[in-house]
Amino acid sequence: MKKLIFTGAALLMMATAYAQTNTATLSQSGTGNGATLNQSGAEQAVTVVQNGTDNEVLTNQTSIYSQEIFISQTGLGSSATVNQNADAGPSNLVNITQNGTGAGGNEANVNQSSFYTVAATAGISQDGENNSATIDQRGTGATGLSQNNQAYISQVGANHEATIAQTDGDNNFAEIVQEGDGGDASIAQTGNGNYAGILQSTVFGPVTADIVQAGDGNEALILQANNNGPDNSATITQTGDGNYAGINQSDLFTIGSTATITQLGDFNAAVINQIDAIGSTASISQDGNDNIAQIDQTGLSDFNLAEISQVGDSHFAYILQTTGSGNVATSQQTGTGGYVYISQTGSDNNASVVQSNLP
Repeated sequence: MKKLIFTGAALLMMATAYAQTNTATLSQSGTGNGATLNQSGAEQAVTVVQNGTDNEVLTNQTSIYSQEIFISQTGLGSSATVNQNADAGPSNLVNITQNGTGAGGNEANVNQSSFYTVAATAGISQDGENNSATIDQRGTGATGLSQNNQAYISQVGANHEATIAQTDGDNNFAEIVQEGDGGDASIAQTGNGNYAGILQSTVFGPVTADIVQAGDGNEALILQANNNGPDNSATITQTGDGNYAGINQSDLFTIGSTATITQLGDFNAAVINQIDAIGSTASISQDGNDNIAQIDQTGLSDFNLAEISQVGDSHFAYILQTTGSGNVATSQQTGTGGYVYISQTGSDNNASVVQSNLP
């Protein structure tokens, strides 16, 4: 394991220990494939297999610490670029599998080029046309080494885009799975021990999903499956420690709906379910600690609006909107220990609750 502070003697010993042989393996069959494999340093390994037409690979490895790249391309017109430079490593790993089937193929980019990036794992699998996936795992040194981060992107379908960025932290895990066409997803993680996941499975895109995490031990999950959409949007932003946020828009009749969760503080929990919801909007904002909030817009819940704001600690709020349209429900809580429950069935109802709770 690489430490941030080395003595001069230790550096010489490490350089000697890693003064071994680089390895590059390339297998090509088909027509018009191209591969450029650049290596400088020691203990760098790359394996590329191309079986198809007009596929392109570019890899750059500049490090004295061991790293590995595996790339497999079949089909038509895919491109992959991987950078493991700046004495990154040891034990960084990239695995890319592509099967391009349409004009332009699909594109994959991975960057692990940082001295502070250690034992990072990146995986991209694409099967379809015009997909684009990017994983960036680069520590800046602001918090020491960035170790044991994992990022995975899987895309099956047509015109997807997916991006994962992991910066300055340890033991983070991010995954994006897209099936169908027209999905767009992004995850950004800073801190330690965070989990973020996005699942998009629909043929009625576009749908969009975005997760941003800064802190430790946060968990965020967005589900946009069961052929939901088009035009659904989900966003989660977490700043603090130990927060949980979940958004579920997985329903064939969830169309044009928007869900937003923002958490600032520690150990908050927030959930939004939009099931059979057309043109509805739900938002939860939590600023404090140990708050709980949930919004359910379900069962012919069309063109409804629900908003929860919690400032302070240990609040509970729940809003249910079902079997109706044009409803508005808002809850605002400040102080400590508030409780709000709102249920709306029918149409054109309006409910507003404001609580100021003394500690």
